[in-house]
Amino acid sequence: MKRDWDLVRKILMRVESLEYGQELRAGDIEGYDSPVVSHHLRILMEAGLIDVIEFDALGDWEGIATRLTWDGHEFIDQIRSDTIWRKVKDRLTHEGLSASFHAIRAIADGLVRSALG
Repeated sequence: MKRDWDLVRKILMRVESLEYGQELRAGDIEGYDSPVVSHHLRILMEAGLIDVIEFDALGDWEGIATRLTWDGHEFIDQIRSDTIWRKVKDRLTHEGLSASFHAIRAIADGLVRSALG
């Protein structure tokens, strides 16, 4: 399954908005099938961007996101702006770059630095 970077961004923003004691489950993201969201929760956890409570649901991995990690906060801060996010995606497409985490982060960082002057 391919990473869906728009879904990654949506999950990170939703997890960031959780109040203390709240959690995000795979079924909480409208417009996406639970198995797809569940996969993205898992890879975001593996990347160290979110904390997840893991459990086995009838033989399938399930996770409940509880909070962003420091790196998760740093990453969402870089791609929060719709303008920056659109420019990151345009640049990846225009330059034919792979949509890797490091490429997205580097482009976003450069755009934010440029905006700051």
